[in-house]
Amino acid sequence: MILQEVLNKPYQIKREISSLEGIKAQYEILANSIPGGNYDEPRVQKSHSTKAPFIRWIDKIIAIEKKIDEKYEELDKYEKIIMEAVDSLSDLNQKKIVIARFLSCKTWTMICKEFYISITTAKRWKYEALKNIENSVHKKLIWTGVDLL
Repeated sequence: MILQEVLNKPYQIKREISSLEGIKAQYEILANSIPGGNYDEPRVQKSHSTKAPFIRWIDKIIAIEKKIDEKYEELDKYEKIIMEAVDSLSDLNQKKIVIARFLSCKTWTMICKEFYISITTAKRWKYEALKNIENSVHKKLIWTGVDLL
């Protein structure tokens, strides 16, 4: 994986988690709103499932929760890798930019307002940080496990 892909991965994972949580919320609504069948009368059609209809939604909720847990584990791995890269930086401004942009997933506008800098300065600090991280990667100081992800 190239450096930019690794740094952008937390943002992508957070978007996926948000999407999965939205789906889970819809499944919960469906599980709570579907009435159960009438099980007092004898079954006429033998091919139908005898399970209550909401059970299917509960099973889907459980499957989605497993996916969400896996995504959180993946997010933790990438955040550790990025923090390792941040620790390799010596400049405090570069550290702040990398954390704000890639871990907190803030926009350039938000970063500029928070640090009272121009967009040009913020992007310059990011470029310098990426260059320094790449140099430390080539020196094999960090990211030994990136290929294993």
